[in-house]
Amino acid sequence: RMAERTSGQIMNGQYFVIVGLGSVGSNLCYYLNGYNNARFALVDKDNLTIDNMGRHLLGFNYIDQRKVDAVSDYLTNYRPDRKVDAVCRNLEEYSIEELNKASALFLCTGDVMSEQWLLNKIAEGLLTIPTFILWLEPYAVSGIMIYVNPDDPERLRTIIDGVNDGFLDYCLIHRDEYSDGKKLTKKDAGCNGTYAIYSANDVTLFLSSMFPYIDSLLSTSKETGIYQWVGNIEMAKQRDITLSENASGHSKNDVLRIV
Repeated sequence: RMAERTSGQIMNGQYFVIVGLGSVGSNLCYYLNGYNNARFALVDKDNLTIDNMGRHLLGFNYIDQRKVDAVSDYLTNYRPDRKVDAVCRNLEEYSIEELNKASALFLCTGDVMSEQWLLNKIAEGLLTIPTFILWLEPYAVSGIMIYVNPDDPERLRTIIDGVNDGFLDYCLIHRDEYSDGKKLTKKDAGCNGTYAIYSANDVTLFLSSMFPYIDSLLSTSKETGIYQWVGNIEMAKQRDITLSENASGHSKNDVLRIV
């Protein structure tokens, strides 16, 4: 009845695996939640901390909860009939057999080791589902979405070569800036970790720009490709951050297919 009173039809069933429920992964769930016949598996080992609040989907009432439980609660509160599996583990610990039941996998960790593991499993023919890898550069200078069709092995080789180089050729910040990194991250006093700077608004602009492509790729399988959202390039110039040649001639919110 809810489907009839909204879209007028029940959409084709979808099963989404979301790996990494930080700023990008959690907010991506908001968009994917619009499919009225979707099941979710949420994969993340971290708890939600106060440091996440500036750009996470969820608010203070979820502090100190496991991210998978918190986002699962959000999705099921929105639709009590929705099936959501909360998986508190790393991607590498997840069953390949279970992953292959999904309609698509979304990797939003920004972790090169996870990306390499995932792409190698696709190249070995073990993982057979469409896969999306999404992340934002520091200061949201650009946002990258890689779509991998496992039935497109020739282009997959290009993607694997890219991850071995940290995908630096797909970024708008010049690779030399990443070799030092001091301009690109910040560190709180007394904190061992560093973090990249961008806002919740940047996350929304990136995902809303990419979602039409995600929707199209979910409905019709296409060749492997890399999509680049142009973000805060003017901010980068003001902060004396060197940009790659690819940034020339583009404006904020342009979306480019670069491979």
